[in-house]
Amino acid sequence: MNDILLIGGIAGDKPIIGGETGKNANLIATLRDCGRTVIPVSLLQLQQHPWRGVAAVCKLMMHPKANVIISSSLKRSGWLIKLLHNTKSKRNICYVGTGCEFSGKIARGEFGAEYFKNVNSIIVQGESMKKELATVGLDALVLPNFKQMDYLPKLPERARDGVVKFAFMSRMNEKKGVNMIIDCAKKLNQYGLDSKFCVNFYGAFEDKAYQEEIMKSISNMPNVKYKGILNLREHVGYDTLAEHTVMLFPTFWPGEGFPGVLIDAMMAGLPVIASDWHFNPDIVDEGKTGIIIPNQNKKALYLVMKDVIENPQKYLGMAKYCQQKAKEYDTKNVINEEFLSKIKM
Repeated sequence: MNDILLIGGIAGDKPIIGGETGKNANLIATLRDCGRTVIPVSLLQLQQHPWRGVAAVCKLMMHPKANVIISSSLKRSGWLIKLLHNTKSKRNICYVGTGCEFSGKIARGEFGAEYFKNVNSIIVQGESMKKELATVGLDALVLPNFKQMDYLPKLPERARDGVVKFAFMSRMNEKKGVNMIIDCAKKLNQYGLDSKFCVNFYGAFEDKAYQEEIMKSISNMPNVKYKGILNLREHVGYDTLAEHTVMLFPTFWPGEGFPGVLIDAMMAGLPVIASDWHFNPDIVDEGKTGIIIPNQNKKALYLVMKDVIENPQKYLGMAKYCQQKAKEYDTKNVINEEFLSKIKM
């Protein structure tokens, strides 16, 4: 069986930041569990570290018979797909698209469909993406997001002190809904509920000016804190997440695909208040694993947060079902020998 070069955003031993690095960490581990020899090749932060692109080409030359899985955004890996096409590569190549924008870019002609003619398998996260690619003659397999589930945290007694804990865990960006959450927290404080709830933000800032703006805006809000990056490679990360009551995910990020953070929330037994955006409604089971609110609707977010604070038992009752639902996305149920045979890996 040939080795597999897995090329994309790979965090290595560092904490996972963002959906792509999380997905690739799970993909590498699962392929190895299935007996495959995987050689990770990172393109993470390629603009700051262009030598990683050179290293990827060198790895391809060093392993001429290896199968290739490119699991990354077109922005990060498009050049490599073009290179493999232009050099008439005969390898078995699989492209795992991240986010939901790439199928639209190809369908609109912003990235030539012809560059995928020698890609043997294209993996997408939803049926709508498969249909978009079909309009330009490309076939694709649908594969939802997935997580290794060797550990599900024991559910603690939540809100026992009368304080509801909201968690946000994603990229710290306005389009992820960070500002909306802060504005709603301010309004709830003004309503006199400041002693009844707290909001903990987990995630990486990509812009220093934005970080300074956010830190300043919450500086006079003792019940709203930025907690850095939550390391879910360690069990204690999921234990920490499980201490919260509800996850907030009012994203309107253009490239949002099938957010792995929604699976993380279910694993920790957290229902999610999520925006009606891209695949969120397909993942969140309304009234069972969370609540879907209209996109970019601050009033709706405020009202649901207020309801959680005033009626926490309604949401605490969703915890066990969330963990049960999470098992549907266990890598063992998604990546198996049947699937690997389809992509000839």
